Amino acid sequence: MFPPIVPSVLHISCLADKLLNLVALIRPNRPGQRNQQQNPTAWAYLGMLDLAYIPMEQFALKWRFTDARYRVLPPHHLAELQPLAPESARRIWDLTLPLHRDVPFTDGFFRTVESTPLDSADPEAVRAVRKWLFRRRLPFRARVLLSYQPGEAIATTWKMVVKYWEDLWYPGSDDLTVVDGSLTWALLLWHEEQAFFGDNREVPADRPAVEPADAAERQEG
Repeated sequence: MFPPIVPSVLHISCLADKLLNLVALIRPNRPGQRNQQQNPTAWAYLGMLDLAYIPMEQFALKWRFTDARYRVLPPHHLAELQPLAPESARRIWDLTLPLHRDVPFTDGFFRTVESTPLDSADPEAVRAVRKWLFRRRLPFRARVLLSYQPGEAIATTWKMVVKYWEDLWYPGSDDLTVVDGSLTWALLLWHEEQAFFGDNREVPADRPAVEPADAAERQEG
């Protein structure tokens, strides 16, 4: 078991390198190696951070989801976006830094990297990106962390990322990293209107989809 985390600046500054070393130990490097999703070590490590949350009213990017000039999310969907307190957002920022020592991802960190262009102004392009995200084969209910800046992050579900990606990310200003606790994959929505998905999971190509491809658009619950 890891030693308890002491909330000091020195300790937090070391988390990124510690996590990179940890992931190097559990990341599969060859076919047939045990799937990371079966190893709870990374989830336990993130769980030890004891993340704190703030009300949406206090979140710097709340206008993206609550202002009629941009987008007003239905209350039940807005409730699924949980802004992190600044100190917790900083911890997630520090933990994701090892992913981006190169662009889009640290060389060799992921076995595969796929990409697609982003266009949030064209409705057809928005739907195409939703389908591309859906094809990453993540459960809609999966809990994910969205890291914007050292002081800005959100916890939500993969369903919200698929359904509202064009509201969560803005071109030209955002480099948005999305991860879960396993660190077997990462999504980067890059400010230069490109999405990248790095993957170390062992997901069979013929695995059936868990939801219909347009479920994120149709489902209201």
